[in-house]
Amino acid sequence: MSPWTKRALSDEERWGPSTADSSDIAPVLVIGVAFVLVGAIIRARVDDPALHSLTMAGALVAVGRLTKFARRPAISAVGSFAFAACLGAMGARTLLIGDEATHTLAVALAFGYASGLLMRGVSRPWVSVPSLFLASTPIIAATFWNRDPASLALGGLMLLMLIGGLERLKRVRGDYVERIEQGRRFADLARADELTGLANRLALRELRDDPPRLAKAGPLIAAHCLDLDRFKPVNDALGHAAGDALLKVVADRLARTVGPRDFVARVGGDEFVVVQMGAAGEEDAQILARRLVEAIRAPYSIEGRALSIDISVGTAVAPAEGLNLNQLLHRADAALYESKTRRNGSGAVGTRSDSVSVIPMPPSAFAAGRFPGSRPSRNGARSRHG
Repeated sequence: MSPWTKRALSDEERWGPSTADSSDIAPVLVIGVAFVLVGAIIRARVDDPALHSLTMAGALVAVGRLTKFARRPAISAVGSFAFAACLGAMGARTLLIGDEATHTLAVALAFGYASGLLMRGVSRPWVSVPSLFLASTPIIAATFWNRDPASLALGGLMLLMLIGGLERLKRVRGDYVERIEQGRRFADLARADELTGLANRLALRELRDDPPRLAKAGPLIAAHCLDLDRFKPVNDALGHAAGDALLKVVADRLARTVGPRDFVARVGGDEFVVVQMGAAGEEDAQILARRLVEAIRAPYSIEGRALSIDISVGTAVAPAEGLNLNQLLHRADAALYESKTRRNGSGAVGTRSDSVSVIPMPPSAFAAGRFPGSRPSRNGARSRHG
């Protein structure tokens, strides 16, 4: 398992889901009702203040676990531990001072609770396993304390079942984590460009549809649309294998040039997008754009041949709060083709911001779902500029 996956699983599993759903309430309700009924029967047969107190405490905890407040992850874990401790203590006390009928009830309740924990423990073992020990170990200890053959046999059986259940939980848990990791690997592949390993259009679309992530980036977001110049002659002269190798190097240079929070995607054959998170201002965006140009302009050695290509960059800057990334990308795309037309693809950097309007964009240019590099955007820009 990769370190990233382990960290992601650890973060996800530390407290479990943000809130419990209706499927979590049902088992809590069932075991709570069973605890109250068994406790009432035991109290009717055994007059013991400690049993009375444990039954009342367990009932109060069971009711508390059903409230909305108690379904918060951390509080839910504490409630599970408290209920398990009450159940284990009540069962142990019953085995020490009760009769055979109450022994049967206490053990049956413990087995039912343990089986439920093992079934649900796959997704939250950090809660279920400690709860299992809190509920079972006092009862097992009480069976060994009685020392009669039947109690010792019962304690040994419960101990073996506890060990077997934990081993089973470990195996099922391993399969569960592997399925999660496999699902994440497939999800990562779906969001990655197959050739370069950069993000693809799907990942860019997901970023566009995640305003909270963009809003947290900082005061400003800068979009940079990049188009390689003189790439096609290299691809035609040396073949697609050399062209693919060149694109991989370009992608690596882009990834090493941007900041750790920035987003880089390949959106076409030789077209890329950089979303600069938390730009300090238009000047900061222009600095990154020029760094990208310098990185791509540096010489290449592909299949033993020295090569050089150029790049044009169009940049747009807008406030992160309430940002429409789709429109910002189209503004950067327009700036890109303005710079290519005005300077004949000489590596110029065209810049647009909310306060600057260089190319009037018709409403059709902001059609939902279009991204830089799509054929309508490319052809439309070229037709407008000759």
